[in-house]
Amino acid sequence: MILILDNFKGINPHGEMIHKIVSEHTECEIKKVHIPTVVDTDDLYLFFNIIKSNVDKNDIVLIPWCKVSDSILDNIVSELGTICSVVTSAGNFNQDISFYSPTRANNVTVVGCLNKSLNKATHSNYGDQVKTWIIGTSYLVEEELQHGTSISAAIYSAFLANSILDPTLSIEDQIQKYHSKVKL
Repeated sequence: MILILDNFKGINPHGEMIHKIVSEHTECEIKKVHIPTVVDTDDLYLFFNIIKSNVDKNDIVLIPWCKVSDSILDNIVSELGTICSVVTSAGNFNQDISFYSPTRANNVTVVGCLNKSLNKATHSNYGDQVKTWIIGTSYLVEEELQHGTSISAAIYSAFLANSILDPTLSIEDQIQKYHSKVKL
C-alpha cells in the first residue's frame, strides 16, 4: 500500500495530482490522507502515531517536502522510516536541502527531479540526502504540463511499490525504462 500524505482539499489540491501520477505507474493499493494543520507538537506526534499504527514493512508513506527545520519532525519521520518505506521529494527551490525537514531525516528516500536530458532540473533542490533522481518535467496531468520533484517522488513511490509486489522488478530497471520512454 502507498499512503499519500498531502493536501486533498481546496482549489487545485496537490495531493490529487500526486495520486493520479502514482496510480498511472502501479496497481498497488493507494490511500489518501489529508494532512491537517498541525498546531503543536502533541498534534504532530498524535498524527504520526496514528499513521505508524496503520503501516508495516511492505507499505510506503509518501510525504511532501516541507521548507522547515524541525528536529521533532525529523525524529518522527526517522522513526516512521524504521517501520515502513518513507519517500519525500527534494523540493523545488534549487537549494541544498541539508537544513530542511523531512529531507534531512534518517530512513527517508529523497527524490530529486531530472529534466528530459537526464540533467538536474534547474528548479530541483539538491544535496547529499537525495538518493535518486527521476525525470519529473513536462508531465501531462489533465491536459496541463506539470513539473517538479513531487512528480519524481510519486513515480519513484510507484516503482518501489511495484518492486515490493514483484521482487523481480528492480526499481532501477523501472526507472531506466521510464527514462527511455520519456527522454527527448
